[in-house]
Amino acid sequence: MKTILILGAAQPVAKLVAAQLQGQDQYNLRLWSTGDPHKAAAYMDAVKNADIIYSDFTGMDVDWNIEAVTEAMRQQENNSARFIFRSVSGIDGELTNSAQYTGIQDKEKFLDQQRYAIKMIDEAEIPYTILRVGNVIDGPKTDFTIYNEGNQIPFGNVSCETLATIVVDEISNAAHVNQSIGIIEK
Repeated sequence: MKTILILGAAQPVAKLVAAQLQGQDQYNLRLWSTGDPHKAAAYMDAVKNADIIYSDFTGMDVDWNIEAVTEAMRQQENNSARFIFRSVSGIDGELTNSAQYTGIQDKEKFLDQQRYAIKMIDEAEIPYTILRVGNVIDGPKTDFTIYNEGNQIPFGNVSCETLATIVVDEISNAAHVNQSIGIIEK
């Protein structure tokens, strides 16, 4: 049985991921949504022996959260967990059009924080998958396109249902280990 830790468990996508994994015998779910997200101590019990960590942290200061999570992992000597990190398209200058991130006033600072969070995950030397998405919106699951790192991508929308399905597939099948993929609905 694999232990799946979902960070930011109160977020809409995280709730959908948990609902899709609930009741599957091969998974033990841990949901994290309370505590000081900037302190490693808040994550110590959650990261202990976690096999897969999905971060659904969004907005500003996500780098502080990830710094605390990776520090807790280091202290718990959990260097074998696979990390699935929800990020945003535009972090690699790969967009073919302009981006407007919902609720973000300082776009450059926001993108720098996303880049730093990814750098910390990479430097932890653990398997990871980075999911680069545009605006995450309400709506049903629809067809989507995956863009490999280094390829140009248009900024667009991804529904919560679509993103949750992709996260569950990554948890189950590990199709994009050590890759950063862009995702947009068709």
